[in-house]
Amino acid sequence: SRRSAVGAVGVMQVMPATARDPRIGIRDAHSMEGNIEAGAKYLRFVMERYFVDENIAPLDRLLFALAAY
Repeated sequence: SRRSAVGAVGVMQVMPATARDPRIGIRDAHSMEGNIEAGAKYLRFVMERYFVDENIAPLDRLLFALAAY
């Protein structure tokens, strides 16, 4: 039920507009399940969009995405 000063919601602090983005596709970022799914999908999006260099080890991709999140 938490909301940041800029409007991010839930345990993953996802912006509702980000959750609804077609690349994420979560309609209800306010429910716990939807919020966590939106956060996980957004992390995957960040990994696949910004850290795709084949020289970056898979674990490092995840760590970079978490740091960027």
